[in-house]
Amino acid sequence: MKKLIYLSVLLSFLSCNDFCDGSSKDLSILRAYDIEYLLPLESIKGSKYALFNNAIGDEIKFELDTDKVIKERIIKGKVYEAEEYEINYKNPDDLSYTLNVIGSGNYSDLETSNLYVSCILTQFVTGYTPLISIDEDGSPILAVFDNQLTLNGRKFTNVYSNMPIDEYDRFGRIYYTPEFGVVGFVDGEGSLYSLKEFQN
Repeated sequence: MKKLIYLSVLLSFLSCNDFCDGSSKDLSILRAYDIEYLLPLESIKGSKYALFNNAIGDEIKFELDTDKVIKERIIKGKVYEAEEYEINYKNPDDLSYTLNVIGSGNYSDLETSNLYVSCILTQFVTGYTPLISIDEDGSPILAVFDNQLTLNGRKFTNVYSNMPIDEYDRFGRIYYTPEFGVVGFVDGEGSLYSLKEFQN
């Protein structure tokens, strides 16, 4: 079965209620090493902050929190553990939303699959779930892919973005590259912010 990698923007996605179970393990543990190339691990290595700004120079400085954990999940009554990378961008001046990147190995129909997620977790409801789906080769299945895209005057390559119902909807757009992670998003006021730099 062809592996799938998913990139999504959503209000809430992975939760213990969806995947967790207290019973014994039925399936083998899955490692996330085979999707590392789609994660910005080298770019953020040693960095504590990611600085974004919009077209008029307003800045948002996100604190970066990275972790690799084991999550217990269940599919069709069978329980397994999956290794998961988590990269969280937290704005200490506005805790109403965070940017999140999640990469993990998962089972799909009891065959190995990969899940790759980038999301905006927010207390606001936009009315739909923006989703980007990418296969294991990096080809978009349900996504907008640009070899090169300019965001606020900055050029990024290999950019994936969601296909929105309304691109002006608050928190309705997110832009991602495997090299740098989240490189742009539309905030609650409809303003586009793009990645300026990582800071120690």
